[in-house]
Amino acid sequence: MSLPHTSDKFAQQNPVSRNILYTGNFPTLHIQYKPSETQNRSRHPISHLIITEIRELRSRNYNRAVFAENKKAKFDYEVIESYEAGIQLTGAEVKSVRNGGANFAGARVLLEAEGASLIGLNIQKYKHDSREDFNPSRTRKLLLHKKEIVAIQTKMRSAGLTLVPLKLYNKGSLVKVQVALVRGKKKFEKRELIKKRDSNLELARRLKTNR
Repeated sequence: MSLPHTSDKFAQQNPVSRNILYTGNFPTLHIQYKPSETQNRSRHPISHLIITEIRELRSRNYNRAVFAENKKAKFDYEVIESYEAGIQLTGAEVKSVRNGGANFAGARVLLEAEGASLIGLNIQKYKHDSREDFNPSRTRKLLLHKKEIVAIQTKMRSAGLTLVPLKLYNKGSLVKVQVALVRGKKKFEKRELIKKRDSNLELARRLKTNR
């Protein structure tokens, strides 16, 4: 990220250090500088620089964290095309997901006329949630555009593909779900994947032993 032209000269005359610190879902850009005694800090372009760069960082997809992954689906299927979907969660569920309380075991996507739903995603009850009727595996609505749903349904019918959930992650302050059109892997493909994984584990063990 380059400094604006209005503050290039000032930045050259005064040491500037920039550190991106992550708090929650948004990164904050901290700029440290030492203005001369005769300069008014509040009126100098460097103040505008701080505001501009913090806003720019917040508008990007920095610090994207993956909360849960469907590892079984990645092993069993070949991903053909993926989509990003929103998901309707309660505030307590969002906090539980961010704390690592989500599990994709047994989860699947259901496409109906009224939209898409995620079935079987297990979200542990948040420790400060006082509701007694909490259902960890309730059906949750996925937020996809109608044209995306139509395109997905068309590809599923024409190419014999399946729609599966792959991972939960954050995008800014929102929780998103990656869903994908997939095709089942052949047995020899799975064997090759296991062989490659075992080989990598063996190599890692050797490197660790030789240290």
